[in-house]
Amino acid sequence: MARRRKARPVDPDLVLKIFRQSGKPLTRAEVLRALKTDPRHKEALDHALRALVEAGRIIELKAGAYGLTEGLKLLTGILEVQRSGVGFVILDDKGRKDIFIAPPNMGDAWHGDRVAVALLPGRGGRREEGRVARVLERGIKQLAVRVTRRVGASLLCHPTDPRQRAAFMLHEEDPGLSALTEAPRVGDVLLVRPGEKLDRELWAGELDGMLGREEDVAVQEMLVKLNHALPMEFPAAVLEAAATLPQAPAEADLRGRRDLRAMDFVTIDGAKARDFDDAIYVEEDGPGWKLWVAIADVGHYVAQGSLLDVEAQNRGNSYYF
Repeated sequence: MARRRKARPVDPDLVLKIFRQSGKPLTRAEVLRALKTDPRHKEALDHALRALVEAGRIIELKAGAYGLTEGLKLLTGILEVQRSGVGFVILDDKGRKDIFIAPPNMGDAWHGDRVAVALLPGRGGRREEGRVARVLERGIKQLAVRVTRRVGASLLCHPTDPRQRAAFMLHEEDPGLSALTEAPRVGDVLLVRPGEKLDRELWAGELDGMLGREEDVAVQEMLVKLNHALPMEFPAAVLEAAATLPQAPAEADLRGRRDLRAMDFVTIDGAKARDFDDAIYVEEDGPGWKLWVAIADVGHYVAQGSLLDVEAQNRGNSYYF
């Protein structure tokens, strides 16, 4: 019985040379013919092509063809992935519309990454479609994951944010894991820092902290803040500026105002609220009623253009849980 010859590895640099000499996109079959190698080496060529795609040297086009990224016009921007799995690159060039990215065309990019994207031909008058050629910068340095399975002494984890596609493996020798007094269980939520790529959509992770059980209300609130990058800490200079504000109005603050403090104004804010900015008072007025509404004059204390004003503009949104 004849022994099957083992396929030789294909040098990625040689494949790049073939693309440059061709000056046009090539299919796998065309590259194989140019290599003048045995058809049984298709698997080795596929490995070389995947390595070149992951390195951002070539890009997979439609109809199974590949092209050099150095010969394509690349656009840069931030990848925003929707819950459905499709994505859009919000371009740095604000004069152009967002680029649609189908899930197979995202490569190793994650939601929030800054990427270089190549346009794909053949979309006609519809929205431009592209493929991520390179990840320029990871947008997320730390993310929340849930423990989904224990694999030996290691933990398989998936992001709590459905827009993130990668899975993470935490190994038993992780110093963060060994420092815990109690081993994480399935359903626990952890904070991890992404590490090196282990396999397709599987990455190593390093433990940064443990939030608790996924069903815990406080953990759910923290997940909303983390997954939507809500600001949770104030800059030291802003806190110092806030500390200089008075705890109660001074006489000078009352000049030119009508003093209504004798009225029993009430608010619907809870006992722990920190922004009593709207209060009401109702009194009988003949056959009807008169409603008084008191609105806080924040602008009296926060000067336009001040540190507090700029920080307030950056946080100009309300989040309801």
